[in-house]
Amino acid sequence: METSLFDTIFQYGVGIACLIYMMYFQATTMKDLTKNQNDLNNTLKEVSTNLTNINLRLNDIEEKVNKKGD
Repeated sequence: METSLFDTIFQYGVGIACLIYMMYFQATTMKDLTKNQNDLNNTLKEVSTNLTNINLRLNDIEEKVNKKGD
């Protein structure tokens, strides 16, 4: 099967274009997704900390109520 110079350049050109696009996608979109993931992780940590604090306060209140009832 004969391959013309144009076909060879076109095939490699498409491959190079795909490679450049993948590098661009990795550098931009994936970076944004990583930032969003980190923001989400930080938010979940804050929520977890707040829930733990609320639970501790509720335990303290429950102990005080039980002591008054005794």
